[in-house]
Amino acid sequence: MNLSNTVVKYLILVAFVCFAFTCTAQQKAPFKAEKLGLKSDFTKIEYKGIRYFVFKCDPKKYKIELLNVLPNKTLCTMAKIRDLKKDKLVFAMNGGMFMDNGIALGLFVHAGKQTRFPVRDTTGYGNFYVQPNGVFMMADGGAARVLTTVEFMFQQSGVMEATQSGPMLVHNGMCNRKFVDTSPNINIRNAVGVDRKGIV
Repeated sequence: MNLSNTVVKYLILVAFVCFAFTCTAQQKAPFKAEKLGLKSDFTKIEYKGIRYFVFKCDPKKYKIELLNVLPNKTLCTMAKIRDLKKDKLVFAMNGGMFMDNGIALGLFVHAGKQTRFPVRDTTGYGNFYVQPNGVFMMADGGAARVLTTVEFMFQQSGVMEATQSGPMLVHNGMCNRKFVDTSPNINIRNAVGVDRKGIV
């Protein structure tokens, strides 16, 4: 991975109840996106009267990680992640779905180590089981992908980071037909995607 020698940045997909999708850089607080050359990576958009905060992550510039359990075997909190990454932290958001005990509901891979296996059950209750269920993953070459869980079953070699969630909002450029104006699912949520250029 081609990371800058002067500014090492990290993108962390934190996996636990506090849920955070994070980035970091070697810069003293307070964090200033302009000083780090990151201003263009942070944007706000408005759609149907709702404002969204968008962070564009080029895997060639940032290291993307999924965190659930820290090296000391404790579950993640944002405070613990700040202590771990210190002034390198740039951005954080939730990722995946987890049980009350903080364990991933489905697939979970960190640093090439798979601690939970994909769930292919389509009969369970809740968002996780709405189809298509999907996986966000980082390959060992640094490429990011979003696949259906079924597609992922054929892509398991070379996976460095991965988390399973559902339902997918977009697949092959098409919006999930289960999301319509009359849908009862009206909570504002976050999401992760990968564009045609491989930008997360």
